[in-house]
Amino acid sequence: MSESDFDRGIDNAWADFQRVLGDYVGAMQDDDVLVLESRHESTNDIADVGGCVQFFAWGNDMVRCEVPSNQFLHPLRQLSSAQQDQVAGCGFRRPDDSANGPASFYVDRNRAWGDYLALRCVQVLRQVWNVAHPSFLAASTTGGKTTPAFDFTPAPARPVPDLGSAVDPIDHEHLQALVDATIGALLGHAPIKDREGDIPLHLDNLTLFVSVLESEPAVEVVAPLISNIDDLTRAAEVIADQNRRWPEIKLLLAHEGVVAVMRIDADPYVGRHLLSALDKFRELLGAVDQEFVERIGGSGLWADTADEALVDQPARDVPEALLDIAHELAIDPKDVARLCDNTQATILEYIRISREQVATWRESELEAAYADDTAKAQHCHSEALGWEQTTRVLWEALRVNRRPTLPIPKQGRQLELFGNTSEATLFDDTAE
Repeated sequence: MSESDFDRGIDNAWADFQRVLGDYVGAMQDDDVLVLESRHESTNDIADVGGCVQFFAWGNDMVRCEVPSNQFLHPLRQLSSAQQDQVAGCGFRRPDDSANGPASFYVDRNRAWGDYLALRCVQVLRQVWNVAHPSFLAASTTGGKTTPAFDFTPAPARPVPDLGSAVDPIDHEHLQALVDATIGALLGHAPIKDREGDIPLHLDNLTLFVSVLESEPAVEVVAPLISNIDDLTRAAEVIADQNRRWPEIKLLLAHEGVVAVMRIDADPYVGRHLLSALDKFRELLGAVDQEFVERIGGSGLWADTADEALVDQPARDVPEALLDIAHELAIDPKDVARLCDNTQATILEYIRISREQVATWRESELEAAYADDTAKAQHCHSEALGWEQTTRVLWEALRVNRRPTLPIPKQGRQLELFGNTSEATLFDDTAE
């Protein structure tokens, strides 16, 4: 096994652990407690001195995630000033010195944001406590009679093929693991999934979703392009014309919008075919411009974060409802949609603002890093992660509110994923 395969296996194990932990935290009931501790052999007759993170459910729908401060840690596990800054940089509030204030690092969130808390927990375990693998953790639970045990059993290792190798998937889970490995190789880390198990990817200024179909061995890539179409008849004519010029990626009308869809046969699965499909999407998304949107008659579903002048512009005022979503993290996608008045235009506007926030905080993080201001860089990094999570939840709200049913006929194998690069792009004018 190469070093990259080994590292990827560790990242995948943590990604699986984070997903299981997020589901568990989301299902906790009042007074349930979960403690995760790193397991170390006793030293000099001292019992376990490993670092820990704990969760406590309270207030009907809230969960507190805590990292103990030095007041509760063994001298061998005291946090240095730099480590305390790391914990704070992961999104935890510092201990409160007041009489009744929390004595540990903590973050409170609604249980619906179990995935967010799981992310913060994993960051602390890996970056602060230096836990190499989730199998090195011990879990204990207390609470009511119905409090379930926390059980994380790493998935059995599957062979990860070379991207050019053809593999017959054993089952849906195996195919998902193969897709995760392919996207992980592209990103350099295990992919983050939304609540439906799809992998959101950002290509230029648009977002697409990679999903493994349940009904057949196939992978589907979907990119929402346009919304709020007024003249569906005119849009259908334009789309039909463009589909003749671009046969591999289908443009479809769905819920007064346009989505681009490509299905990749996975029997057998070849990782390079998926990467080739993503390349074709990049070409297509690069061709989607305002002129095409005007021909269709709608609103483009892209953010302006690619504008180089963005970071030099003053940040726009963030609506109070969006701040509630970002700070409270208190709701499932349906409730988020209600906060956005159940209107697609409002959700899209909030997505644009959230992505601008991500871009601004990332820029500030880089500036702080160049200035060797570690504390500020970590704070900016944490803020960017929070706005990325907010953006994901808004996308889920958009999909819940207007999730398209895609009328895609079943296809056979796609044998020509590597087309002629000299062909006209989707929106080039061609002489008849």
